[in-house]
Amino acid sequence: MSQIKAAEKVLSELKTQRANHESRGTELAAERRRLSFAAVSGNAGARKKLDALNHETALHQVELENIVAAIAEATERVDAARDHENRKAAVNC
Repeated sequence: MSQIKAAEKVLSELKTQRANHESRGTELAAERRRLSFAAVSGNAGARKKLDALNHETALHQVELENIVAAIAEATERVDAARDHENRKAAVNC
């Protein structure tokens, strides 16, 4: 597999991960909204669930930021691989 194809494969996989994480983020937000009223109104069970959900949401957000950073790096690597191949092709002409 060429460097370009390998880099593009990684980039594609990371974009899929981002889409999955964004979908999960939407689910977490909906669950948080569902629990929030009861939790802040004194329902101890809802408060416990919301606290756990808040923890999961925080970790989820950090992981999403990591994936976004990895996508930026992967994009640079794809560009670098393309530049390298273009330079090689120019020299061989």
